[in-house]
Amino acid sequence: MKFNRSAFAGMAFSTLFLAACGQGSGPGKTAIEMFEKVCKTNDYSAMLEYVAPESAALMGIGVGIMKDKGAASDAHFCKSPIKVVSEKITDNTAVVVLSTDEKPMDWKKIDGKWKYTIKK
Repeated sequence: MKFNRSAFAGMAFSTLFLAACGQGSGPGKTAIEMFEKVCKTNDYSAMLEYVAPESAALMGIGVGIMKDKGAASDAHFCKSPIKVVSEKITDNTAVVVLSTDEKPMDWKKIDGKWKYTIKK
């Protein structure tokens, strides 16, 4: 069997290209990361790291309410694996739906990071 350098180079390039495209954190992956961090730390305050500045005050109120209702580890999203059902990205905004909740979540890219936004 003869070694084909161009075929090998093409496969290597394709592998590297696909790996590079898979890196980074899209809004769906960031949403899952946010909820997993809440479950891991057992602290709703972990969500504040992922919220857009304009939504921080409202999220702070929500975190306080959720803490009063019980432990974060008892939340429904900590009871089963979280998956992205849909993710629609338009420029620097996105709408994500997760398997734990059918309500769409709005995200905005700020300084290269996806941040959760709350619409009133």
